[in-house]
Amino acid sequence: MGTHVKVNDVWDALCDDPYEAMVMKTKSTAFLIIRHALQEETLSEAAILEKYKITGEQLFHLIKGNISKFTVEKLLELVLRTGHQYDFVFIPKGEASPSGS
Repeated sequence: MGTHVKVNDVWDALCDDPYEAMVMKTKSTAFLIIRHALQEETLSEAAILEKYKITGEQLFHLIKGNISKFTVEKLLELVLRTGHQYDFVFIPKGEASPSGS
């Protein structure tokens, strides 16, 4: 019979390193915000490239969901360019997160 392990997050299960899991959580959340904003855009492709300060290749990777093509910094910049803001909550090691996870 297999062993079952409970994880709080898919990235915790997929990543061996807690740092890598946190980076991927941040990237995936930012990516979802950006993808949603792009789907709502009524601008031309050229206007989108100018507004978000990205290349056509980067837009292609955003549309295709190629999250690995972007750094955390670039994704957070793009979140700001969508008009969103973000804030981080730093939790001391060993304490429960505000969400309970």
